[in-house]
Amino acid sequence: MKKSFAIALGLAIYLIVDIVYVVSSQNFYGPVMNQLNGGASVSAPLIYAAGAYGCMAVGWIFFAVLRFETFFSQGWGLARSAFWAGLLYGLTVYGVFNFTLGLMAKAWHFEVLARDLLWGISWSIGSLGVYGWLKNRI
Repeated sequence: MKKSFAIALGLAIYLIVDIVYVVSSQNFYGPVMNQLNGGASVSAPLIYAAGAYGCMAVGWIFFAVLRFETFFSQGWGLARSAFWAGLLYGLTVYGVFNFTLGLMAKAWHFEVLARDLLWGISWSIGSLGVYGWLKNRI
């Protein structure tokens, strides 16, 4: 129960902070997204955002948290486990997204790719650190 609650709370924090980041970064990403959309303003249906965050939630639980637990059980410690599990998860999820867009869209320039990839990796590491901290204190 303790671990399930830590996963649920950690996941909620992960998703909320990521959503806040995306919303607060609209001035940065908005012009790029408008350019990708042929100059039209971007207003994606909520179902796509829900689908993307649903997939991220599944990945965070079944890949990032399980990898963290594997590293932690091998005596790696909280910080080292969070770093490596978060790096692997963030690089995979945000890397596939950003490099695919970079391949397909001229407007997805390196500055956008680098910022989003660094965000994804650093927040994945941070969120697993939060999860590990919560798990040990709840």
